[in-house]
Amino acid sequence: MPRSSGSYSTSDLSRKSGDIIAEALRHPVTITQRNKPRLVLLNIEDYRRLMKQSDRRSAGTIETMSDELFVEFENAVAAYASEDEAGRLMNYELIQTASVIRYPYLWAREAGRGETEGRKERPVVVGVRMPRRDGDLVLFFPVTTKQPEASRFAVEVP
Repeated sequence: MPRSSGSYSTSDLSRKSGDIIAEALRHPVTITQRNKPRLVLLNIEDYRRLMKQSDRRSAGTIETMSDELFVEFENAVAAYASEDEAGRLMNYELIQTASVIRYPYLWAREAGRGETEGRKERPVVVGVRMPRRDGDLVLFFPVTTKQPEASRFAVEVP
């Protein structure tokens, strides 16, 4: 059983679990199965630190948002606005705070059967109206089931 590498097989784990757990309390230990890394054992403090670092999302309001974040937010909105050609078709007056825009999604299998209308409405965009002194700012955030890229703003729906 190799001690210095911090890597053990599942067989090693079943035979020497106490020693391996003791090592995992000091530093992460890799558990392999058929010579492929499959698991990592680590102490609870390291796990909590990793979990805290993995999700830096937070909730707040425009009023509580830092100036730096607000500038970043405005720049992202401006970038989206410059990319938006079809946006002129939207009636912005209908957008209120947290309006969810939906459309009936047509799945490929439904289209393959000759259907032309989707059966189930899906949320696609969240519209937000922000009152400003120089006129309301209307923002749109795409709805996604995947975590948005760091450089893009989106609403993640699990």
